[in-house]
Amino acid sequence: MLIKKLPKNLINVLAAGEVVERPYSVVKELVENSLDAQANEIVVDVSKWWRSLIVVKDNGQGISKEDLPLTIQEFATSKISKIDDLYNLYTFWFRWEALSSISSVSHFKIISKVSESDIGWKLEKLDNKIDISPVNVNISHWTQVYVENLFYNLPVRRKFLKSEQTEFKYIQDLLTNYSIKYFDKTFKLIHNWKEIFSYEKTDSLFSRLQQIFPKNWAENYLNFEFKNDQISLYGFMGKSILKFNSSMIKIFVNWRVIKDKIIQKAIMQAYSRWIEPGMYPFVILFLDIKPELVDVNVHPRKEEVKFSDPWNIYNIVFNVLKSKLESDKWIEEKASYVPLDKVTSKNFLKSQNKTANNTFDKALDLNFSTNILDNTNKQVSNWLDINVIWQIFDSYILFTKGEDFYIIDQHAVAERIIFEKMRLEYNSEDIVLLSVPMTFEIKWDVSEKLNKLNQIWFDISKFGENKVILYSVPKVLEKYKIDIAGLVNSLLNSEIEDISINKVLEQVLATKSCKAAIKANHKLSFEEMKQLIQDGEKYINWFFVCQHGRPSVIKLKKEDIDKLFDRK
Repeated sequence: MLIKKLPKNLINVLAAGEVVERPYSVVKELVENSLDAQANEIVVDVSKWWRSLIVVKDNGQGISKEDLPLTIQEFATSKISKIDDLYNLYTFWFRWEALSSISSVSHFKIISKVSESDIGWKLEKLDNKIDISPVNVNISHWTQVYVENLFYNLPVRRKFLKSEQTEFKYIQDLLTNYSIKYFDKTFKLIHNWKEIFSYEKTDSLFSRLQQIFPKNWAENYLNFEFKNDQISLYGFMGKSILKFNSSMIKIFVNWRVIKDKIIQKAIMQAYSRWIEPGMYPFVILFLDIKPELVDVNVHPRKEEVKFSDPWNIYNIVFNVLKSKLESDKWIEEKASYVPLDKVTSKNFLKSQNKTANNTFDKALDLNFSTNILDNTNKQVSNWLDINVIWQIFDSYILFTKGEDFYIIDQHAVAERIIFEKMRLEYNSEDIVLLSVPMTFEIKWDVSEKLNKLNQIWFDISKFGENKVILYSVPKVLEKYKIDIAGLVNSLLNSEIEDISINKVLEQVLATKSCKAAIKANHKLSFEEMKQLIQDGEKYINWFFVCQHGRPSVIKLKKEDIDKLFDRK
């Protein structure tokens, strides 16, 4: 076949199909243009569904008659004039860059007025026909863009679009995200002549979050911030607002909503010891970074970025969020509410109180003194204020402290105590030489992992092309009867990149390689229960979840129990 040059109108349509993926893409580009034009009121109207009409209105600076034809020209912009400008952008991108693409796959109209002009001007484009005419308006400056019959000349693209509800959901989420970032501007969304939301401009991010999300979430917000000479990190994170997907993790980098695996991984790792696996936290995170340190052009729709030093970003996000969670001690303060059916006098059965027998108080042969319970610290708690009630199902311990009632999962708490004790006892001077070195098969390059393991006092090195050999380990791992082979094999073959002392210990218990913890379905003596509670206060300060993310403690205040019996 002969190679031939395509006609310009076909080139424009094909190129537009790459930039304008769906109705969401149109709204995104138009709203960003409005923001770049310094608008503080933006209205998006997708009445008659996107097949018929998308309208974006703003009160920005407006477009002059002279500039109006340039809005739909290729590579026409007010944002850059030289190469260096690409690396110092403080706007969303080119002022009119997307309009050329949008106008190639729709019936396009734009009406605008600048304050210096007495009249406004209208540009209409249908296929290759362009018409510009004056219009009378009584507003100082504003712009309205109309996009009708989207993809009328790309019917294949229409076939790949989702349902009306799904496509609109993309648009709604998009405008919600910009409403969060630009809380000092008014945003309104209309769908099929119905107002979906209208967020009036406000003076703070906190106020905007109250407009968008349930007001009772506010008591769970923690604000965080960090700043150095290159980046500024700030936002809000939820203490106990959890979802089954990541939709409530919103990441903004230099004004844009983006999807970034590095930052999301840092967020999830920061929460890893406090939330259940499969759950996602509420995090609104803003990262302002010098433009030369981030590439915003790695994605055609600017939905991803590339950092010059991604692991620095990871470490900052992880440490800031983790430190905030730990310093606030919200886990200790928040009780898990367990709904209980109210019991009436008609169906109440008298309980059969059983006296304790000798088998209950019989101590277990679990070597508590060295592996779990710390008998050297008997005075941590004020025991006049603590009353151990009972063990139920051989798995849970009930006790009261003051006017608070606690139920603890003995296995989860014991594991968490071991984790914290191992972390405190991890000592570079205490290592143990293996009587027989261990070898491990590897399938890929693990040089970086080996270096990090050696930094935290493992003696491990490559042995041939596909093997590594382990000579010694920190002594604390031997003390707690850790399955060394299982632990090291897990570390070498997992996706864990940031190997640290905490990561090693988390992997110890995550892989069940610790044999020392009290198990569920084991009867404990009164003294063992008492000691477990005491060590819980000493080592974990009653964190609400274990290292696997499962709840370890349920706390109910007396007033919560009173409410169950209609006493308050």
